[in-house]
Amino acid sequence: MSILDRLPPIWGLSDFRRFWTATTAALFGSAFGLIVIPLIAALTLDASPADIGLLGFLELLPYLLFGLFAGVWVDRFSRRRVMLVCHLGRFLVLCGIPIAYLSGTLNLPFLLATSFVFGTFSLFFDIAHQAFLPSLLERDELVSANGAMQFSRSAAELSGPGIAGPVIAMVTAPAAVLVNAFSFLAAAVLLLRVRRGGEAVSRSGEPASVLSDTREGLVYVLRTRMLRAIAASLFAVYFFVVSISILTIYYASTQLGLGPTQIGVAYALGSVGTLIGASINSPLMRLLGLGRMVWMSALLSGLGPLLIALATPGNGFVMLIASEAIVSVCGTVFAVGQVSIRQSVTPDFIQGRMNGFMRFIGIGSRAVGSLVAGVVGDLIGVRATLAIGSVGGLLAFLSIWYSPIRRLRTPEDVTQELASDWLAERSDDA
Repeated sequence: MSILDRLPPIWGLSDFRRFWTATTAALFGSAFGLIVIPLIAALTLDASPADIGLLGFLELLPYLLFGLFAGVWVDRFSRRRVMLVCHLGRFLVLCGIPIAYLSGTLNLPFLLATSFVFGTFSLFFDIAHQAFLPSLLERDELVSANGAMQFSRSAAELSGPGIAGPVIAMVTAPAAVLVNAFSFLAAAVLLLRVRRGGEAVSRSGEPASVLSDTREGLVYVLRTRMLRAIAASLFAVYFFVVSISILTIYYASTQLGLGPTQIGVAYALGSVGTLIGASINSPLMRLLGLGRMVWMSALLSGLGPLLIALATPGNGFVMLIASEAIVSVCGTVFAVGQVSIRQSVTPDFIQGRMNGFMRFIGIGSRAVGSLVAGVVGDLIGVRATLAIGSVGGLLAFLSIWYSPIRRLRTPEDVTQELASDWLAERSDDA
């Protein structure tokens, strides 16, 4: 028996293996850049903390500005071609940094503009990537495939910054960007070897306007109960749980008495949970069913902030590790499950717009939630804010529980639930 015979069936598909390898290269590049570009700003350009914050904000800003509309373009063109353009675009943008450094023209405005353009390419890639998988695989293969992609993302986020540090020490940060850039070039070359999937879906009639196509995507999401429930759950997770993670670090250092080393170790140990969560999705779905897996992971994810709120200086280190482990494992399981349902419930011609809307909800909720968390933390205290975040996170569970999702056993059950929704809607109209 070969190794491939022991793995899930998706690994026997050569196009999926090539696509996964290309995606892994790109994810490593993104994780590598998490530390390289801020260090260039700090060490080479003497940037302030506010400048570093602005750098990160500008990379996320395209998700807020273009998130609703980017899906329209992803749906109109070949998803594979969109991803190729994004890989090559990020390669060229990053190559501009060492060129500007060598020519003496590298400055903070240049780096801020680079961050915004890089974020724009990343937005289109994220949407096209999630819209591509359903055209490559069958519905019952999506959970395994999304788990594999999430495992690569988690491994890249854990290893990328660790590898970036020594590379920067050896060749300086501007030169280290080339390693980052060439990972995207490698991803583009690997993606060229994928022979099928991601073709543009032709539709009859005259092309609609961007606004009209955007409206069509929004209407489909809002009228489909399962997608509506997922959108509500994403809002709850990002607004109440993810956005207050910065307060966790603040509370651990100022109230629980943990030092930088302890906090770093706790986060590193907790983050291993993302690898575990990405590895157990398929076994969990077989054991619990897809719907139960999703609502249980949504419910448990909200416990993370509560553990920190209940922690004391005596057990703070252990509680921080437990909190991060719960959020990492359950958050990853929830992410893979809900993405697989989204891909199964959405027709191919509208996948880009659906994913664009979901990305807009997630990033937008996180941005607004971070601002609200800071203000509320000043008003009522960080501990109370963490407790409120945990209770608010329960909304993610409730939105899934009171939807057809909790009845799903596999992604294939989506068709039956969609038919039930359609019949119920026709009955209401009558």
